[in-house]
Order: sequence, then C-alpha cells, then structure tokens
Amino acid sequence: MVAATIIVGGFFYYRGKTSSTIQSIAVMPFVNESGNSDVEYLSDGMTETLIGSLSQLPGLNVKARSTVFRYKGKALDVKTIGKELGVQAVLNGRVIERGDRLTLSLELIDAQTENVIWSDKYDRKQTDLVNLQSEVARDVSSKLKLKLTGADQQKLAKNYTVDPEAYRLYLQGRFYWNKRTKSEVEKAVTYFKQAIEKDPNFALGYVGLADSLRR
Repeated sequence: MVAATIIVGGFFYYRGKTSSTIQSIAVMPFVNESGNSDVEYLSDGMTETLIGSLSQLPGLNVKARSTVFRYKGKALDVKTIGKELGVQAVLNGRVIERGDRLTLSLELIDAQTENVIWSDKYDRKQTDLVNLQSEVARDVSSKLKLKLTGADQQKLAKNYTVDPEAYRLYLQGRFYWNKRTKSEVEKAVTYFKQAIEKDPNFALGYVGLADSLRR
C-alpha cells in the first residue's frame, strides 16, 4: 500500500511539473536527415524561423540562433545543454525531404528530467512549407502552456509570403548569409533577389537583401 502511494504520488508530481508554464527554451539546430547536404539550408532555416517566431512571445526566454548553433553536430545530452544554457526545455527536430514531401519530427524535452513532454511528426507537401512553419510555432507554444493574447496568436500565424518558392529562396539566402564570408554573402544576395522577384511584396526578402548589402 505504501509503495502504491509513492508511485501514484510520483506520477502526479511529474504531471504537475510538466503542466506548468515553461518560461525558457532552446530550439536546437534541426538535423537534416535527407541524405543530401544541398538541403541543409532547409533544416537550418526552419530552426531559425521557429526561433524568431517564439522569441516574439512575451514571458518566454528563447535562446538566440548564435547560441544554439554552437551545438550543431555535437552529441550532447539534453540535461547538459539545459544546464549550460539555463533553460527548462529543449526542442529537437529532424527534417527529411523526399521528392515533393517534407517530414518534420519534433521532440520537446524537459531539460532537468530528460522526459519527453511532447513529440509529433508533420508530413506535408513541399508547397505547404510556409503554412507548416506557422503550424509548428502554434503547436510548440501550446505545449509550453503559454497564455497568449489574440495579438500573440496573430504573430504566430503571420505568413510573410504565400509563395513557397519565394520562401524557399529566402531560406537559402539566409543559409549563405549566416556563413558571413564575402563569397557566401554574394550568393545570399542572389537568392534574396530571386525571392523578391517571385514575390515583390515579400518583406523578409528585402530585409535579407539589406542585411547582405550592409556587409
């Protein structure tokens, strides 16, 4: 009877911890499992976009891209990452691109206990990439138990373009811009210009172009 009480007590204690609001998170670089390094821009870009979306939410401490990308390619356990970055939760992701399909697998982990708080898999057409990013941001924020206003929800739902190809070109531009060498930034300029040609109203394309020309 005593043992049963301890087990039940422990169960509800754990549930109580995970049901509380998570106030800090590290979105780790998504792993490209496509077997093709040419689509590395996609896994990096989806990571960066999610970081940007979540960082707009009040009351949530989201580690910057420059911080989490130092861990790219390194095999470290979640507890170590959580301790080094001082976050309550870590989000890991895996991206697979096959033909016209895109699969994203996510796992939200408690950095202290290393227990999985939530996991999900998204299987979408390539043309749904823009909407997928918004959907993931909404899903992750709900699992963090954040109390969002209508304005906050609109931020997560905002799409800067309806053209998936323009968005893909933008992600390629950001991929090369983040390398920061002269030749790579020149490549970024080309991609940002192509993104703008696809969608002249694509604000992020102009932002990326301006960033590149300032270097």
